[in-house]
Amino acid sequence: MIRKLFIVSAFFIGVLAWAQSSIYGTVTDTNALPIAGAEIYVEGTDYFYYSESDGTYSIEIPAGSYTFNINAFGFEKLQESISVQEGQDLEWSPMLDVQSQDGVVQDLGQVLVEANTNKESEASVLKLQRNSSEIKEYKGAAELSRLGKGDASGAVATIVGVSKQATSSDVYVRGLGDRYIHTSLNGLSLPSNDINKKNIDLDLFSSDLIQNISVSKTMNAGGNADFAAGSIDITSKEHSGRDYINLSVGTRVNSNAVGKDIIQSEGTNYFGLYGRYNDNPFATVIGQGIAPEKSKGLTPLSTNLSLNLGETFRFGESAKLSLFAAGSFANEFNYQEGNQQSYTSISTLAFPDVEKYQYNTVSTGMLSALMKFNNKQSLKFSSFLINNSSDEVGYYGYKGLGFKRDIADEGFFQSNVQFNQELIFINQLMGEHELTPKLNLDWGVGYNILNADEPDRKRLSISNYQNLLDNDASTFGTFVSTTNFDSQRYFQKIDEDEFNSRINFKFDVSDNLKINLGGNTRYKKRDFESIRYGYEFLEKNIGSLDDIDAFFSIENWMENYNTFTLNPTNVTNPEDGSNVVNMSQYNMPGMPENTYDATLINLSTYVDFQWQLGENLLLIPGMRFEDVTQKINWDVNNLSSLFNPGKAESKSQIFLPSLNMKYAINADSNLRISGSQTVSFPEFKEFAPFVYEGITTRIGGNPDLLGTADDKEYKNVKDVAYSKILNFDAKYEFFFNRSEMISIAGFYKVINDPINLVVGTSATGDEYYFRTGDKATVVGAEIDFKKDILSTDKTELFLGFNASYIKTNQDLYSEINGTRNVTFNRKDDKLQGASDFITQADLNFRKKWDGFEPTFTLVGNYFSDRIYALGSGQIGNKVEKGIPTLDLLMSADLGRNTSFKLGAKNLLNPAVEIFRETSGNDVVLESFKKGQIFSFELTYKF
Repeated sequence: MIRKLFIVSAFFIGVLAWAQSSIYGTVTDTNALPIAGAEIYVEGTDYFYYSESDGTYSIEIPAGSYTFNINAFGFEKLQESISVQEGQDLEWSPMLDVQSQDGVVQDLGQVLVEANTNKESEASVLKLQRNSSEIKEYKGAAELSRLGKGDASGAVATIVGVSKQATSSDVYVRGLGDRYIHTSLNGLSLPSNDINKKNIDLDLFSSDLIQNISVSKTMNAGGNADFAAGSIDITSKEHSGRDYINLSVGTRVNSNAVGKDIIQSEGTNYFGLYGRYNDNPFATVIGQGIAPEKSKGLTPLSTNLSLNLGETFRFGESAKLSLFAAGSFANEFNYQEGNQQSYTSISTLAFPDVEKYQYNTVSTGMLSALMKFNNKQSLKFSSFLINNSSDEVGYYGYKGLGFKRDIADEGFFQSNVQFNQELIFINQLMGEHELTPKLNLDWGVGYNILNADEPDRKRLSISNYQNLLDNDASTFGTFVSTTNFDSQRYFQKIDEDEFNSRINFKFDVSDNLKINLGGNTRYKKRDFESIRYGYEFLEKNIGSLDDIDAFFSIENWMENYNTFTLNPTNVTNPEDGSNVVNMSQYNMPGMPENTYDATLINLSTYVDFQWQLGENLLLIPGMRFEDVTQKINWDVNNLSSLFNPGKAESKSQIFLPSLNMKYAINADSNLRISGSQTVSFPEFKEFAPFVYEGITTRIGGNPDLLGTADDKEYKNVKDVAYSKILNFDAKYEFFFNRSEMISIAGFYKVINDPINLVVGTSATGDEYYFRTGDKATVVGAEIDFKKDILSTDKTELFLGFNASYIKTNQDLYSEINGTRNVTFNRKDDKLQGASDFITQADLNFRKKWDGFEPTFTLVGNYFSDRIYALGSGQIGNKVEKGIPTLDLLMSADLGRNTSFKLGAKNLLNPAVEIFRETSGNDVVLESFKKGQIFSFELTYKF
């Protein structure tokens, strides 16, 4: 049936393609330079288009004779008769003369032409960067396509001073990580999809949904102030130009996964959905199996499919509605081999033999509607639906070489079957209005919903695992039961709602003075709960894992079989609650073990003055006021009764001044200087005292980040709920032409009361967040360079290069006593997450042959070692090793409507490592290779 549908569809498309006629070409001036935004009108029809940023246009039209009118601001009007035959693709490239002095100028309106210019091209985004009043870098969709960057995280990683974490999708700006960055969409804050992150995973935004993306490294009063390193803003795609439908299909393969049968969780499906959310967790534990199963997909080939369409409807002389809709699905199969261990001052848990099977999916849907009533009034609505899933089956010690202190010198084994799903719904409504010739209004409101779930994580712990590999039926492995949760089932759920808004009034007081006055609101609330059930084994011997579901059957759970029982938690008398310290230790079936609810309320107002002094100097002084409330209530199982259950709350009123200066040295170069104060508020996961237990790591929050409590004694815990940052920046930029530039920048920051992730001195090496000292300093320099190396009629060679050097230092308290405790044996250290050196380069080569014009792009990145978590006491720092990456991409058009891409990513395939610094040789805590990824994608434009 599928084959028949494919044949019929292909035939139908072929007939349409043969029957349809078209006229296409490029609108240029007499110097053969393309004209963007030229109006193309066909008399006696409804055909009305604008040329793209590169001057190109394409019109699907029935056979016949027509009169074309071409208008462009500053050029003579052109009128010409064109005939096209049935099924013909006719190329016609009109050339316009510059408007003569005594001629009648066909005034299309400057705003109209600008609004229809392609805002995704490299020239357009470079113009945005050139004209920006603050220090900001842009990447447009066209450059992302050329560089083979398929999502927003890959996009920002090509910006000077920005790098991406090798072990996750975390982005670092100027050496500073997640807590010092802010992420927004169309100027409105985005939710985080991960309990352990402040910012949303930028991998979720494919380049198909992005018009451009910017990183602001300095603050103006009207921008979000909750950052120290950078504020990342994604501008969602709008439809402009001719109507179209794009269909893309592709596949890719990871070299690690070749020849592997990927294993995934039972209960999930191909599209990354879980079917048992309505079931009681206890019923799931006793009624569903524990063993994973073979993947439901065609392994190891991954698939990506996307459909985008844009259409414009015109009403009257000036009103139009532009619609853009997109839908996509992508999955990924991966397999990793490596090693992993928990090491503080000694090794407590080590797996020299680890294998992980991974299956990830991302499904996205987007609708953008832009209604322009005229050149003075517009509304835009954007809606995103994102489903992201990660399915991982890990076998730790699968060759029988695992070690656990006091349990097994070898043969310790753990399996971990884990599925995570994040469902994100983002809705935004924005407007731009010219109220009077001197007063403009810009506003936006947004409502975000996040559901993040980790349903039914299954973990088993076995000693003497080598006995299961010797084919000897008389030897057995043994279930470890030093605690009730060595083998367990775990459920976690997060529900988050967020409302945010922005409003700005711009007053044109005079030609030299403009005033911006506005405000922002943000209300975010998170509800968290988790529950786990541990296995207590009455029969500990296990002969094989091949039929593990039979061992964990409901019959064996019943008392008369004497095989195992389920422990909700460590309680003495769960029936009447006696000897129970708090309810977090009393989670009978259906009752959560850990809960917290957290709230953020941010009310902000601001004013700034754009003061033009002469022709060259622009000064923008501003002041922002923020009223922020943060609070949390918790009931968790990892704190003593002195602190649990508990709550914390802080209220802060903060004034934040800023000054931005732009001096236009000449028409091609600018000097920018900026000074500002910003803040960094702790995220929910940093102050929520819940400890998440991984295989070799445990990470928890610390409510002391919101300040001290009056009834408890603290040492080096301040009554402050935010880090205040002083920023100084200077930048020189020179633009050779529309696509070439060089910039040099320097910056200096002082972060008061910084937060760091710190490894504790306990045997398990738990990691918590602390305000580790009074202040930290960051000083650095950046260079960014874009240049055409070679440009002829048939050959183009383009080079892009950027590099950053960053030096950080922070003082450390000798001792911190509070809800959490820690000590340091040194007075200072680098900031967590900071690399000393970051660089990126891309080389773009285009060659024209008869009928074929391929483009080759080589992209390389490197970041130096950076601290993953600070070591405490005598324990050394946990460090992420710096690595290089190298990608190669080829793209080309096959005719006017079809294009393809070939990609080879991570060609060097370096080992990703995290290691512990010690007085002797450094100890590797985790090491694996991500594999090389080879891809093919085919796109057809209808």
